[in-house]
Amino acid sequence: MTQETLNQNKDVLTEFKDQYVNSDKFNKIQVPFNEPLMFVEDITGLVLYRKGQFQIQLFICVPNCYIPRHRHPNVDSYELFLYGMNFNHSDQTVIDNDMAMEEHARNA
Repeated sequence: MTQETLNQNKDVLTEFKDQYVNSDKFNKIQVPFNEPLMFVEDITGLVLYRKGQFQIQLFICVPNCYIPRHRHPNVDSYELFLYGMNFNHSDQTVIDNDMAMEEHARNA
């Protein structure tokens, strides 16, 4: 690669970084310094934002991970998905693989 090509690649990368950092989306991710990570078997949780009693967490699971039925007493929550999964809540399927693929196709 020539120096000119390297400079062009850096400019494209710099532009991408600047667009992200200067967008309103960047400011919505503020990982707290205290206890932002949790690990439970095949699941990793990352707190993306915390304010008072509220927080936004991203959970990443290994492929085909099964999370047994469980409870979180005194916790109210909303669940959103970013990528294909099967999700059950109160013995009801909330999101299945087909629904996830349809959502992905809609947003592509």
